[in-house]
Amino acid sequence: MSASKKVFLALLPPPELQGQVRALQQEFVDRFASRAALRSPPHITLVPPFEWPGSEWPALLGSLRGFAASQDSISVELSGFGAFAPRVIYIQVDPSAELRQLQSGVQAHLLPLLHSKNPSTRSRPFVPHMTVAFRDLTPQNFRAAWREFQPRQFQASFSATDLTLLQHDGERWQVAEQFSLGIPHDPSTNPTTIHSLPAQPALEDDPVRLQTSSVTDPTRSGCSHPPPSWPAVATCAEETE
Repeated sequence: MSASKKVFLALLPPPELQGQVRALQQEFVDRFASRAALRSPPHITLVPPFEWPGSEWPALLGSLRGFAASQDSISVELSGFGAFAPRVIYIQVDPSAELRQLQSGVQAHLLPLLHSKNPSTRSRPFVPHMTVAFRDLTPQNFRAAWREFQPRQFQASFSATDLTLLQHDGERWQVAEQFSLGIPHDPSTNPTTIHSLPAQPALEDDPVRLQTSSVTDPTRSGCSHPPPSWPAVATCAEETE
């Protein structure tokens, strides 16, 4: 019997933007001793990690390929930083209607398949984000980093043209397969806009505010509230990959 594979489904930004995010993740390695985010490519999780039988791998790939072909590419907007206190800092992703529809669609598509393998499988709230530090970020370093990153600006956008299935190799997450959304795109027509602005110094009398709209406080049921200019979405989540 083939061994099971641990996988998750995500959107990956283009290489140029991945490089920008990698630089931020490396900053956390160098300054805040947090390197866990380097164990996977920069990504936006759509379906969190799950186990899949190796003997049924072709069935999963075929199912995802068929789903992706029925979808359209979408525009993704990144803006500023948020946090799941006290261990996760991430780049905020605009929870647009198109992104939420894509995520809910693929989750609904996969849930019956996952439930047949593990009856306890349930859907989870979706809080789109791109992690720059988590898991090994200590509470002390979280506070120091969040004081700096909360006012820091980051703006970028890209066209998501593929779903990406990542597989854990025992040490890190690797790209296993990619599935084109709708009609395959010419890479030359996949524009990426990046506006990464320098850090703005935090005011010395401005403490770390864990109650702000961009932070999830686990003492408050693990829920956060998106900026008021964005659509309301389910906002209870736990970083798992």
